Amino acid sequence: MANLPPGSQEQLGPTLGIVMQSTAAAGNPKRASDARRHYGRWAKWCASYNQCPTITNLGDPFPFLSCFAYGYRCGELAPSGAVVRARTAEDAVRLISRTLEDLGYGDPRFNRTTGLMDKRFTRLWKDWKHYDDPPRRVKPIPLAVLLEAQRLADVSGSIAVQTTARLMWVAFYFLCRPGEYCATVDSNHFFRLCDVCLFLHEKVIDLEQASDAQLRAATFAMLEFTDQKNSNRGEKIGQSHSGHSVASATKALATQIIHLRDNGAAVDSPLCAYYHGDRWRLVTPPMVTHLLRQAAANVGKEYGIEPKDISARALRASGAMALLCGGIDKVKTQLMGRWKTDAMLTYLHIQSPSLTKEFAPAMLKAGNFSMLPGSVQHSLHHDEQADTLYWD
Repeated sequence: MANLPPGSQEQLGPTLGIVMQSTAAAGNPKRASDARRHYGRWAKWCASYNQCPTITNLGDPFPFLSCFAYGYRCGELAPSGAVVRARTAEDAVRLISRTLEDLGYGDPRFNRTTGLMDKRFTRLWKDWKHYDDPPRRVKPIPLAVLLEAQRLADVSGSIAVQTTARLMWVAFYFLCRPGEYCATVDSNHFFRLCDVCLFLHEKVIDLEQASDAQLRAATFAMLEFTDQKNSNRGEKIGQSHSGHSVASATKALATQIIHLRDNGAAVDSPLCAYYHGDRWRLVTPPMVTHLLRQAAANVGKEYGIEPKDISARALRASGAMALLCGGIDKVKTQLMGRWKTDAMLTYLHIQSPSLTKEFAPAMLKAGNFSMLPGSVQHSLHHDEQADTLYWD
């Protein structure tokens, strides 16, 4: 490993750090924040070896990068100080490598001769994944738990909890990510009051002039996703009134609009805002998670759900699971959830009894099938029957 001249690392480090952090600031705010933190750890680690963080002086960057990845996976370099999953270490190396590429130094994961991903990295991640525990998937929340959460909000008398419950229904019916229906640390792309449109049948309701009764009578609600993960900015999604008195996104939106309007909120105010104690506050994912876990502690065991299984992001999976169990077409579910790929399948769980209850009778009824003579399957079937090792 070639070292820099004494003192050069100290001279280059601060300037390079500023440029790298500025480069990482574009795009997803959370990813940019992660990239900056990863670079800080990477630069510190490189300095301990008197190595420039660009690693352009290394003929083969794999040994140096893989050592960093190993230290990260073992917890020595990870922010948690504990062992992390293979994907976490891989992600750290990816963010650092892409930042270097943005600065014009090239992605060190790629072979400089072929321009292809170095197979040693691919084999390393694959090998580490074999030792990881199965990933914890987000568990969908049964409707009964959501109804219990609404009951808790009603009896609480707290405007914060009641607002949280309203946004819970919005997230469930519109398959929202936490950063869309409430305020997160790394994102400000939550819905605003001006992103909401209510209809009474086919007539648009004037949110400023309509009475409270007219708003509550809305039969259809539409939300505009001004910025989202699939990059379809300005996409509008609508949902009809469910028919339930409280378990309805339309009713929840109408009630929230009334609260915002009564307290003089501007049209560009966050939809997740509520007025309490002479000041505006925002609903956050931890508030949603806390309410849902309280409800799960009361009724979750009846439905195989523990409080620890639930978080605010589970509401997106809950809505998708409800559509699946309701027999809604997969393509329509993808459109509703703004999925461009089959990534939605990772949100669904096949163990739901309501989903699989018709499987066994259908398999029993249709299981007595036969193969056409002359087909490969037919030949194998008859060859096995003739095998004296298994048949008398």
